[in-house]
Amino acid sequence: MTIREDWLNRYEGKTRNQAKISLRAFDMFVKVKFSDNEELLISHCNNGIEQNRYLTLDSMVQYWLLELDFSPATIRNYFSFIRSYLRRYGVKTFKEEIREFVKLPKKVKERKEPLSKETAKRIIEISDPKYKMFWTFLAATGMRFGEAVLCKKDWLDLSLLKEYGLVLIKIPALATKESSERFTFLTNQAWQLVKPYYDSRMLDTIPLLDISYDAAEEYMSWVREKLGLLDKYSTGFYKTSIHSFRSFTRTALSDKCGLEFAYYILGQEGYLASYYRKSYEEGAKLYKIAEQELTL
Repeated sequence: MTIREDWLNRYEGKTRNQAKISLRAFDMFVKVKFSDNEELLISHCNNGIEQNRYLTLDSMVQYWLLELDFSPATIRNYFSFIRSYLRRYGVKTFKEEIREFVKLPKKVKERKEPLSKETAKRIIEISDPKYKMFWTFLAATGMRFGEAVLCKKDWLDLSLLKEYGLVLIKIPALATKESSERFTFLTNQAWQLVKPYYDSRMLDTIPLLDISYDAAEEYMSWVREKLGLLDKYSTGFYKTSIHSFRSFTRTALSDKCGLEFAYYILGQEGYLASYYRKSYEEGAKLYKIAEQELTL
């Protein structure tokens, strides 16, 4: 296994895809500035004065900005990945020196446009049964893509189904971005679509949703083309994306149940989520208030 493959294997799902894209941007720079010779770049950074590595990184940033016209947010994202990648070759860098020698462009803060319930319904209506279920699952639970595709049969607790009409999902700490266990729910609509997958899984350890990030991205691209949802932010990212369902959940829960509950359900860092202390039953009562808004 190469160093590059080993480095990529530390990431999964959407993050792995971003790491691969960052490497492609890095390779463009290496091809133009170091005659397509990565070893030459590594040697240049590790030999001679320490300042060389920072000047090389600054040259990469300026190339992305001036030659490839990448947005500030994209450049900062790629830079973070490549900095991590180069450490595997002994090219260690420190924040103080980066601030001194690398001129990272400032982020452009744009207002994020919400995914309306009407647009979410349109997306679901034209999707095939598998993705109709998946989009509904994301909208109901507020789970990140990486969490959703890891979801297994034994995460689902049906003990509240009779009284509240909701399925409880207990997300284990190791499956979350913040390494903190939490819970969320499935609306009755989402449960009816998920139930056939639940019933077909003979083993509790098999993921419920057999969907890869690349496949979901490709399908969402088809959906955007079909519905004409092609508007982008200045960063180049589409305004309608897989992540839009998570923002839809947050908006609905915040409006109906308050920020504290919304932050907890989505697993967002901060004191509002960290101090949440309600039982599953109390959570179900709150979630029921927003269920109609989360039903598509």
